[in-house]
Amino acid sequence: MFVWHEIESIEHSARNFPTLKAANDVPNGYICTIDDGAIAAPSASATELYVAINDLLGDDQNLEGAVIPAGSPLNLYDLAAWNGREMLATKSNIAGDMSAISVGDTLKADANGKLSKTGVATAVTFKVIDKIMVGAVPGVRVQVVKAAD
Repeated sequence: MFVWHEIESIEHSARNFPTLKAANDVPNGYICTIDDGAIAAPSASATELYVAINDLLGDDQNLEGAVIPAGSPLNLYDLAAWNGREMLATKSNIAGDMSAISVGDTLKADANGKLSKTGVATAVTFKVIDKIMVGAVPGVRVQVVKAAD
């Protein structure tokens, strides 16, 4: 799960590329770039970073392991637009060992669309503010940090 800490964040965000559809099942909270009209894994050459968050009903959007089914429209949000905003990420959207992550660490998107201490360098990173539990699932609260223009 990779979702907003403050629900108002979605109100102040324009969805980007609402005509793109998932070619395969896409994990809710998948971090990606856009390449040739399709989503692609983050890379060091990426100048923009997006997160795919679906519009499931009610609390279903927060289910651990939720996916956006193949063929469904993708709701992609520009992460740089949320500079300074906080998000929550649980183990399903974090690569590596949770015990190796500490408050103050900088996480990056990795080639699998997850947060990682060793991800690729892009214009957006994620500063760990707190280690949390979402129900019984470990996770982190992060602040979105956009590199200076």
